[in-house]
Amino acid sequence: MSEDGTNNNKARSSHSRPSTCPSYFRWIHEDLRPWRDRYNERDARESEEQQGAFQGYNPRREGLLRWYPGRLPDLELMFDANDRPTVRSNDYKGQQHPAPPPIFRYCSDDASLDIVFPDWSFWGWAEVNIKPWAKSMVAIQEGNKMTPWKDRVAYAYWRGNPNVAPTRRDLLTCNVSAQQDWNTRLYINDWVRESREGFKNSNLENQCTHRDNSKCTSLKHAVHWGNTHLDQTTFTGLKQVTTIKKQLITTHHKFPDQCDVVRNQTQQQERQQLPMSEDGTENDKTGSSHSRPSTCPSYFRWIHEDLRPWRETGITRGMLEKARNNKAHFRVIILDGKVYVKKYRKSIDTRDVFTLWGILQLLRWYPGRLPDLELMFDANDRPTVRSNDYRGQQHPAPPPIFRYCSDDASLDIVFPDWSFWGWAEVNIKPWAKSMVAIQEGNKMTPWKDRVAYAYWRGNPNVAPTRRDLLTCNVSDQQDWNTRLYINDWVRESREGFKNSNLENQCTHRYKIYIEGWAWSVSEKYIMACDSMTLYVRPKYYDFFIRGMMPLQHYWPIRDNSKCTSLKHAVHWGNTHLDQARKIGEEGSRYIREEVNMEHVYDYMFHLMNEYAKLQKFKPEIPWGATEITPDSMGCPATGRWRDFMEESMVMSPSEASPCEMPLPYSPAEFREVLERKANVTRQVGLWEDQYFSNLRNGNKP
Repeated sequence: MSEDGTNNNKARSSHSRPSTCPSYFRWIHEDLRPWRDRYNERDARESEEQQGAFQGYNPRREGLLRWYPGRLPDLELMFDANDRPTVRSNDYKGQQHPAPPPIFRYCSDDASLDIVFPDWSFWGWAEVNIKPWAKSMVAIQEGNKMTPWKDRVAYAYWRGNPNVAPTRRDLLTCNVSAQQDWNTRLYINDWVRESREGFKNSNLENQCTHRDNSKCTSLKHAVHWGNTHLDQTTFTGLKQVTTIKKQLITTHHKFPDQCDVVRNQTQQQERQQLPMSEDGTENDKTGSSHSRPSTCPSYFRWIHEDLRPWRETGITRGMLEKARNNKAHFRVIILDGKVYVKKYRKSIDTRDVFTLWGILQLLRWYPGRLPDLELMFDANDRPTVRSNDYRGQQHPAPPPIFRYCSDDASLDIVFPDWSFWGWAEVNIKPWAKSMVAIQEGNKMTPWKDRVAYAYWRGNPNVAPTRRDLLTCNVSDQQDWNTRLYINDWVRESREGFKNSNLENQCTHRYKIYIEGWAWSVSEKYIMACDSMTLYVRPKYYDFFIRGMMPLQHYWPIRDNSKCTSLKHAVHWGNTHLDQARKIGEEGSRYIREEVNMEHVYDYMFHLMNEYAKLQKFKPEIPWGATEITPDSMGCPATGRWRDFMEESMVMSPSEASPCEMPLPYSPAEFREVLERKANVTRQVGLWEDQYFSNLRNGNKP
């Protein structure tokens, strides 16, 4: 090679006219200027040994030599791997110090002469799980593509260790508080905990969610300027990474023998949270706040409809007590961020236990953001507040009672059912875990290779409509294109539920949903299978089904002629495979994306907030009520009940705000939604009638 190592390119392909280096390379000349007029003297180098520098093998230099083999000149240098520069320029002014000692390090400042060199993390920082820069950069670039810049969180974000310097501790005084919002969202990183938990909260690509990674007034102004000069902010390079998907809920925890860790972790999380606003919606106490959060799924609009009976009158204590007389199972009181419960009667199985557990998890997901409230809950199946009983002046408003389903003739307020946190009696795991398992089950058999019949497995003894369904089973005389099976839960329990794993039931192209005594918990599991759901016309609805549309998310089945309707549906699907598959996959996508646990908690959050706004009284703890906590509920639990609580326990608050509540339906919009569903269902009925008419007339259907 040439003496300066630049003319003869022995390494890789050579450009006769190489591109010009970036402008910051010019600072190399400035960093070496103190020695420009003289060679580096050995005594200057040796003086660095007194300052703790190392000499010899440098793994970073070895990497360079593999990139440009044979092109580095012979040299000796000293390296100080500590943080702060040590060669102060004032110490080397004047004739007594003709040149300072040349020492390499990772940074310098305007009062120092240390020579700046790339730091170790470009090749990885194993202790904190930061990958080499080339790999990290690719991951961050992928994060960039996920959301347009203008949709990012419009605050300045920082996460790190404030204990390394006073300036960082000073930065924390700029955090959002009840008194002031400096347009910042600042978080402490506990590296010891991160290491113990596998660095799950410190992936760099998951932290680029804000517009400004930018003390207090300066930050506030910077964010204000950026939010009022969006295009300029993007253009000038302040652009960070786009907003990524909402943080997945971390839900695994082993209750310790002493069973006090839950309380300790909760207290630690509360100490690290940010202050909140009075209504729990403005200041994000639970991680990064979205000034423009994503809009909630359309079915959230039904919250307004469910609460409409009290919109004019509000909810009085007298109305609440009337709900108790309506045979409520328990009363829930949320006061100052704590949950109290007073039980009035025993529920079926442990429905009440897991419903209350779910409410506790909501407060862990959005700590400090739920308003004070009191509500009554009926954990039975069928609604009891009949709308006809509360028409007229003598009944200005009905009793507000929460339950898992309602119908068009009732005014019960619909709330997510207990099985989202697990149904221990029949070994149905918490929804987050079940959904993952069903998704894996979906991959096992390609859709077109699935059994080309309609499948149902369940207990027919809970309702006449299910016993009627069994008449549609295949027989020697007739094949209605169905394969129907009775589930013996007593036997299943005795044999360890080996035949009732939900993920093993995604083997047919079509799956039947039919109500039981009221709505059925099975609904979400059936619809998550990618199979086209054959939805027998229901009487009852839960909280999310009202956002689904026939022929988009499911195929409607007549309830008064199930057999013929099922036969036609399967025939249509088998002769329109792509369309049938699309309906099945769209229904599953809806369940997966719009009924995930993040949205379940958001629905609970908005429903409770809207309900609390209607209260005309101050919530209080009644005699006989007890506070419930993860400790008090989880520690005494055993077996599957304990396992499901462990699996569904929220271990860290949300780093995103709740989705943005959509506006109520206007009368015209409401009418249009109902008419659209009715018209599509009617159209399917016409197709079915034509199909059987063709069969009777000997025509090919």
